[in-house]
Amino acid sequence: MIDSQTYFWVFSTIIQAFAALVALIGMFVVFRLQIIKSEIESSYRDLSAFFRKNLSKDQLESHIDYDIIKFEKEIEKRQEEIEEGPTQGRRIQLKAQIEDFEEEIEDRRRRINLIYSHKSESEAIIKKSKPIFYHNAFLISLSIIVLPLKNFLGDSGQIIVIGVGTILALIVLISTFQNMLKIIGSSVYN
Repeated sequence: MIDSQTYFWVFSTIIQAFAALVALIGMFVVFRLQIIKSEIESSYRDLSAFFRKNLSKDQLESHIDYDIIKFEKEIEKRQEEIEEGPTQGRRIQLKAQIEDFEEEIEDRRRRINLIYSHKSESEAIIKKSKPIFYHNAFLISLSIIVLPLKNFLGDSGQIIVIGVGTILALIVLISTFQNMLKIIGSSVYN
């Protein structure tokens, strides 16, 4: 015979433990997303300062694309001039200019790729967090639903419900920690 308090204790503990776990994970996710958002904003401010213009985010990205195209055209012009056979001094000057343009292109790409990588990381964290919250919400809801059913179940029914509830709790716990490790791992290595 199961003590009447055991049944309530098991399922109320599951509710409390997994609600706390959801809160802890939610805190980590929100904290990480805030850090990423501030890094993105900082990157946009750096770009704005770099161009010495107060442009919107979309305008900054378009400006970078425009610059890259402009520098690529300048490189083509210099390469065409090199093919025409200029003097040795002019050839050296043209090659130096091409190198400068290539560095500028690389700098622009690095700056915009940094923003895109932050955005991708943010989206990945949100995507990896959803199953955690769904699984835990399911288990918490199930525990809340099962609690009032105690009076309708006999001793064997209570044992089965406690066993199934415990197994589900362990499955959700393992799944939660696996997903959380993926989130932490991707945040650390990005």
